[in-house]
Amino acid sequence: MCGIAGIVRFDDRPIGDDRLAAMLAHLRHRGPDGEGVSDHGRCRLVHSRLSIIDLMSGQQPMHLPPSGSMDRETLPSHAVPRRGSAGALHLVFNGEIYNHRELRKKLERRGHHFRSAHSDTEVLLFGYRQWGENLPKHLHGMFAFAIWDEDGRRLFLARDRAGKKPLFVRYHRDGSELTFASLVGTIAAGLPPEEAPRADETALLNYLRLGYTFGQSMLEGVNELPAGHFMRVESTGEVQVRRYWRPPPISKHSTALGAVDALEEVLQEAVVKRLEADVPLGCFLSGGIDSSVVAALAQRHLTGKGAGFSGGRLRTFSVAMPDVRYDETVYARAVADHLGTEHTVLRCEVGDTMDDLRRMMAAAGEPTADSSLLPTHWLCKTARPFCKAALS
Repeated sequence: MCGIAGIVRFDDRPIGDDRLAAMLAHLRHRGPDGEGVSDHGRCRLVHSRLSIIDLMSGQQPMHLPPSGSMDRETLPSHAVPRRGSAGALHLVFNGEIYNHRELRKKLERRGHHFRSAHSDTEVLLFGYRQWGENLPKHLHGMFAFAIWDEDGRRLFLARDRAGKKPLFVRYHRDGSELTFASLVGTIAAGLPPEEAPRADETALLNYLRLGYTFGQSMLEGVNELPAGHFMRVESTGEVQVRRYWRPPPISKHSTALGAVDALEEVLQEAVVKRLEADVPLGCFLSGGIDSSVVAALAQRHLTGKGAGFSGGRLRTFSVAMPDVRYDETVYARAVADHLGTEHTVLRCEVGDTMDDLRRMMAAAGEPTADSSLLPTHWLCKTARPFCKAALS
């Protein structure tokens, strides 16, 4: 999952260590495998890590020295000219880049030399050096990341096309700084001592009327970076937000059969891309249509490879809920038997419902309309000893 945060000042006032420590403490539950804070003068970055890919060399914040200072980094005569920065780059990243191996090969052909074997985080750094703000157009994945460009004294923020990974931004009302984080509560935790968070009355009214706050958060001045957008923050305080992707238009000429085939192809690609992991991976299976399709496509891929988890068998998990009205294990078992997965039924330990809800709301920092939040939490907590990540 990971968590990212940072502060950029537009003057020479220092950014207090206590603010960064408070932000890191609030993010810590998102990344139990590692954490880091880096200081780059006007910009300070925070990261908490949940390691799924490249367990040994994926620590963050990750840094890239100036172009030419790394061994063998040269620009071959046939290489495409670089549009990004040649200066030192510093990155915090939450998510996973599914096409990182293809991008790595493309970047290596253009003269970039990687230190890691398969870090998707490092691909983002070299990708920014090559393509600059066009980098997000090359990415296939779920992501929210921030890159501090030392030469340009510029911050670059980007969010994935569907907005799967959260990214919130607060521009200080006096124009002195910009703060960003994965969670609203993290921004609130890192406010200057003289400031207190205040509720946004318009967002509150939207939530009470509609159950949703749109791009606003419940805190005044804190808003989401929209899905499919990037933000460029200059050292002068100038901020520009641009869209880099739009959903493709719906075809008016597809046949019913063609649409079915296209849907299967897209789903297959999506599932296969998400099977890469350097940690135990499973699949949540309720026996409903969605999870059954995901499990079927994953099992087909692993069987076709002849290798993978349990010698080519997918590990699936279902949770026996204490209330029989919500227990779907009989359906999950039927699908698992049909697919031939290695299936495990886990007994859900609910615990104190109100304590769990209070803890989750404190972490999220704002209300949610997700009615399945608690059951999903209990399912993940129960499955955690068996796998570190799961398709769902």
